[in-house]
Amino acid sequence: MEKLSFKTRYGDELLGHSWEIKEPKEIVVIVTGMAEHSGRYDDFAKFLNMNGFSCYCLDHYGQGENGPVGKPVDDYFIKEIEILNDFILDLKKNKGLKVNVFSHSMGSFLTQAYIEKYSTNIKKVIICGSNGPNPLVKMGKILSSMIVNKRNKNKDAKLLNNLSLGAYEKACKGEEKNAWISYNIENVKKYNSDPGCGYRCSNGFFKSFLKGLSMIQKDKNVAKISKDLSILIVGGIDDPVGNFGKGLVKLQELYAKHGLKSELVLFEKMRHEILNEVEKDKAYNVILDFLKETNE
Repeated sequence: MEKLSFKTRYGDELLGHSWEIKEPKEIVVIVTGMAEHSGRYDDFAKFLNMNGFSCYCLDHYGQGENGPVGKPVDDYFIKEIEILNDFILDLKKNKGLKVNVFSHSMGSFLTQAYIEKYSTNIKKVIICGSNGPNPLVKMGKILSSMIVNKRNKNKDAKLLNNLSLGAYEKACKGEEKNAWISYNIENVKKYNSDPGCGYRCSNGFFKSFLKGLSMIQKDKNVAKISKDLSILIVGGIDDPVGNFGKGLVKLQELYAKHGLKSELVLFEKMRHEILNEVEKDKAYNVILDFLKETNE
């Protein structure tokens, strides 16, 4: 795992990590979730390395070493989409290889928006720990527009955080804090002890995120996704983010409605972070099989 930096079109620099191997078959770009960082994907990236893929992951604004932690720039959701595309095009140009994307949680929503705009630039995409069409998003966007302003945008989003992540905590009432991310208690404890994870994001973060969520999964946008793109949707059947599998079913149905090549795999006895469960090898191998389908 090596440190990575990328100068963005907005004049700043984002940091992250890379896992490069000699003579890779293809590339996998990892897009992380909210309130975490690229270093958490070290084991998964090394697994992909052993199977012929070089991996790259930029931390989002306000995450990892892109501080201050929890305080992203204005309109970061829209900017992250453009940065992801610039990063992918740069890798394709300099490495001369096809690029696949693995995205988790918040990153999966960014990636849903990305493929609605730039799907022809990648070969395959894995959408993990995500959700499908959700009527509550519109309400959240309206609420954030009402309560977030210049004075409080950088303050901790107590209300918006409780309305979103608080619901996940209730699903695991009586268990360890943030137990909703995983049945693997060691993973939960490690997450809770990591200062780069689980912090409360800002009002501005939630306003931008909810605005972004309101843009995706519309028929007119989904129709723009290339029919040549292969899509794998994966998640835990006990993940509250995906409404315990129901939201992922809706997402796959939406893609199927538009004639896209999409596949859904739900894992029993797994929660939000399928890559960190005790039986993570099951998820690893499903993802690898998907990536290798036309690589043999």
